[in-house]
Amino acid sequence: MSSPAGEASASAQSAKLPSAPAPVDAGIVAPKPVERVRLGTAQRVKCGSSAAQSRVEGGLCDSIPAFEQALKAAIQSAIDCAPKEKTEGTINYVMSVDFTAHAINVFPGASGSWRGPQAKRSAQCVTRAVAAPDWASVPHQYRYYWIAVPATYPSPAALVVPGGTPTFE
Repeated sequence: MSSPAGEASASAQSAKLPSAPAPVDAGIVAPKPVERVRLGTAQRVKCGSSAAQSRVEGGLCDSIPAFEQALKAAIQSAIDCAPKEKTEGTINYVMSVDFTAHAINVFPGASGSWRGPQAKRSAQCVTRAVAAPDWASVPHQYRYYWIAVPATYPSPAALVVPGGTPTFE
C-alpha cells in the first residue's frame, strides 16, 4: 500500500518533468490536397404533383436531404467521367426525382459553362453512380422534384501541385 504522502510526492514529480520538444519548422510547406471538383450548395429548383404541372418554385419545396447528398456523392464518385478540357468549367447537374415511378435521372442544366455531348455523357455517368434510395423511408411532400448542384472542374494546370516546396523568409 502506498501512503497519501507518497502519492502526493509522485504526482508533484511528474508535474516537474520537462515537456516534449516543440516541433521545428523545416521550411517545407505541406501540399494542399488537390481538389478535382468543387461542388456548390444543392438547390431545390422546383417540385410538384406531376412532371408536367410542376409549378411550385424551389424556395417553397420541402428539402429531401437524402437525394441532395446522393447527388453530391455521385458527382464526386464520377469525377473521371467529367469532360477533359484545357480550361476551368462548370456543369450544373440537375436531378429529377419521380416518387411515383421510383425513378431518378441526372442531366446537365442550362446554367453550366460546359454543355453539349460531353456534359450529357458526364450527367449519364452521374446518374449511374447515384446510390439506390430507400424510397419508402424518404419523407416528401410532392411526387416530383428537381434538385441542382453546380460542379466546377478546375483547369488541368491548377491540378498540378508541387510537393514539399521549401519556403524562405
